[in-house]
Amino acid sequence: MADVPPAATVPELLAAGAADAIAVQGAGGRDATFADLRATVDALGGQLRGAGVSANERAALVLPNGPGMAAAFLAAATAGTAAPLNPRYREEELTLSFEELGVRVVVAPPGAEEISALPGVRRLDLQGDGLDLTLTENGEPVPTAPG
Repeated sequence: MADVPPAATVPELLAAGAADAIAVQGAGGRDATFADLRATVDALGGQLRGAGVSANERAALVLPNGPGMAAAFLAAATAGTAAPLNPRYREEELTLSFEELGVRVVVAPPGAEEISALPGVRRLDLQGDGLDLTLTENGEPVPTAPG
């Protein structure tokens, strides 16, 4: 890994990774390199910014552990903010967490219908497998904003 200052930001750490080194080990031997991870994080980060995520507009990630959660967390962190929440929380716990954190955007897996019913919270689905991911809203890709 390249030399990185001790106070490096998440984007700096991703940029410093050796492009061909394994960053994420996937199921079935489908490993992803730092270059793969960076490309996914950049794409998802652009979509999150397009959805209004910034340091002032929090995104909650209600996703199971795995490459998708890792990429979404890094993307939300580079877009401004990230609040990972346990996908096993009951609807009441999620609602309380969203209110306490001031969440306006939630990233969830497709089919987590209980999340879409929350008032004032924009729901985005993380679609895809491994690091081949995109965000959709009502079945349509979320537009990308420049970073």
